[in-house]
Amino acid sequence: MTKVGDEYTLREAWGPIRAALFNLTFSQIKRIASKAGLDMTKLSHLSQDPPRPASKDALLSVVDGALGELQKGKQERFIRSTLEQLTAHTEEAVGEVKDDLRRIGWSFSKGKLLPLSLIDELDKEVIPPESLGDLVRAAQRLRDGDLSGALTAACGVVEAA
Repeated sequence: MTKVGDEYTLREAWGPIRAALFNLTFSQIKRIASKAGLDMTKLSHLSQDPPRPASKDALLSVVDGALGELQKGKQERFIRSTLEQLTAHTEEAVGEVKDDLRRIGWSFSKGKLLPLSLIDELDKEVIPPESLGDLVRAAQRLRDGDLSGALTAACGVVEAA
């Protein structure tokens, strides 16, 4: 997991997400990129029309470049949104991308992408299910710098337990 100052960077999570996107069709990838907020003018020249159809590799390479041009906050929004769109699209992608993300230090739980250091998988096994949502919310707020909100959500975990 990459840490920049006190912040985690989601850019390293892009690799497993990108790999899972490759299993979709060309048009599905473009639709997900669009819904995730990518400037589609960067992809407008790519199509699968003859005489020279673009490959999925070419499409994803242009998405990589467009992602690299985004400011950090927009990059993170794009990555999170892409993952949400991907996992909503196909249940098969969820298991594959979860495993790949876990290998590089990220957890995908309840539709949210979090650094594993915030919530350990062991914690998820021993915490009552009704408390897990509050724990995820607390970790997200901590990650986002909302210390008061994180404390409130963490208290909800204790109360529910």
